[in-house]
Amino acid sequence: MTKEMIPNKSIIGSIVKSTGFADSDRIIELTDGASDANATTIDITWEKSEKFPGKRRLVVDDNGDGFENPTTGISTILSDFGAIPTDRDGKHKAFGVGTRGFCVVVAMEGGDVFCDSHDGVTGGKVNITWENETCKIKDYGYSNRSKRGTTFTLDGINSNLSPTELKKILSVKYYHSSKRAKGELNGMDINVNGKSVIFHDPLFRWKDDIPEVFYHEETTVEANGDTYRLYGVHMIHGGEKNQVFQELSDVSEHLTKTPYEYNDGLKPSNSGLYVKRNDRYLSHGDAFFGYGKKKNVRNKGHNLNGIRIEVENMTGDGLEFGTINKSKTQMQQMMQKPEFEPLFDKIAEIVTRYEADYKRISDTKGNSTRQNSDIIAGRVNNEVGGIYGSPFQPYVDVEFIDKGERPTFSVNGTMTMDNHKSVHFQVPESYRHRDDNDDTLVNMLTELTLFIHDNKNIGDK
Repeated sequence: MTKEMIPNKSIIGSIVKSTGFADSDRIIELTDGASDANATTIDITWEKSEKFPGKRRLVVDDNGDGFENPTTGISTILSDFGAIPTDRDGKHKAFGVGTRGFCVVVAMEGGDVFCDSHDGVTGGKVNITWENETCKIKDYGYSNRSKRGTTFTLDGINSNLSPTELKKILSVKYYHSSKRAKGELNGMDINVNGKSVIFHDPLFRWKDDIPEVFYHEETTVEANGDTYRLYGVHMIHGGEKNQVFQELSDVSEHLTKTPYEYNDGLKPSNSGLYVKRNDRYLSHGDAFFGYGKKKNVRNKGHNLNGIRIEVENMTGDGLEFGTINKSKTQMQQMMQKPEFEPLFDKIAEIVTRYEADYKRISDTKGNSTRQNSDIIAGRVNNEVGGIYGSPFQPYVDVEFIDKGERPTFSVNGTMTMDNHKSVHFQVPESYRHRDDNDDTLVNMLTELTLFIHDNKNIGDK
């Protein structure tokens, strides 16, 4: 059987030309479909094409529900081009148009497109071709599958996207669907060329590893008749050149092992808005923060490099964020609509406050004005030595740490030459990260040192 359709050329144009539909977006349309079909494992092959030199071959294989009654279901659903997809319960979903479009585009460009699916009872396989301005969906023998799921094979794709870059994107886009977020029983695995994707929460919320130097907050706002949840994180960091995490070895080491980030720091383009829907991200920051005071698009810069805000519609179907163009251009259009003004006003309020926090601890070039532990210790030693009339004594040493609510101290029996206890302070970065300067910290450590010296019975704490 062959089913013919004439695609909606305006949608095809959006897929081919839209700034919101990059190479990775096209591949992700297929993984979105697998996720919507309740897949728990998605295997992706992304390799150089043998048949089409200079192009790439993609295989997306999942263990989801499969197309219902695949012998007729595949062609029926794929030919329903331009309609709003629905699942078997009739719930609207915003994904699916891109899957059809991607298949048609590859066929239009002369590539091979196959879909093989099994619904647990029967299987079916089709070949999608492009002939005389018409897309043809043809039966292609028997299904190669014996178990429930779907396999899309597209060969002849024009793309320079590397497997490494693809894994970076997938590691964040599907974090909320992953086993890391949902647990072994409910989460999803994704493999690229046989290697597991290591999922990463771009807002650093996992319970065990979260560095407290990262300031988090959560709030809600009403807009367009719906409730939106905003989860913000502010990571005090100057971007590519200005490493504020330089003394926090645990944070730097973690970021180094996270491909989505930038070496031992944060990638500036990863800052901005993360729109969440159906347990996946439709946007990855893109250094887009909505508007500023004059309601023009807020300019990006090092002041904002550590700011990320997750946006989620908690009550509606979220289709305003789910159309074919997932780019920041669409959000720019949204923020011009009066009904969404409360949402973007709240985002602007959060970003403005975070930016002010950053400016308090940075100079005009984005370099941190925070003094390192040796300088802080030296200042305390000078203050204490001035009181005792005995300068240059090592009364204290200071260590900055990732976690904790307030400074702690210990004494190990070491004495200075003027017979005072040497004190070791551990200071959480989060304790000082919202102060105007380090003077408050120096004064507090000085007073605490004097208190320890006045109380002879204080031992290790």
